[in-house]
Amino acid sequence: MKIERAERIFKDWKKYVEINDKLEKVFSSIPESFLPYPKQTLLDALDTMAEIYHDSGDTKTTEAIQASSVIIHMGYKDDEEAMRDMSKTLVLMINNPELMEAKLALLKKTTASWAKQKKI
Repeated sequence: MKIERAERIFKDWKKYVEINDKLEKVFSSIPESFLPYPKQTLLDALDTMAEIYHDSGDTKTTEAIQASSVIIHMGYKDDEEAMRDMSKTLVLMINNPELMEAKLALLKKTTASWAKQKKI
């Protein structure tokens, strides 16, 4: 993948990471269609960027990119399977108010953390 394209995709991914984090707090699996790019395209771009950062000696960013790749591999499923999982999660939350409260509290904590990180 050309560096310019990988950089553009990586920039878009960094904007999407907050959304990803919040979705993960509510649902155990997320449909691949929620990703900003096809899964393999995104993984290829992250691999390219990880290599660039690694070659420049920036191990912290390299490790963060590699962690993102793991999230993409593990957290995103085929759309149908993920939608079934999401519906099961929603039913569980509706039938278990304590679970819903816990998920909402975690989501609020995550939102506050992102706001703090952005210094809002």
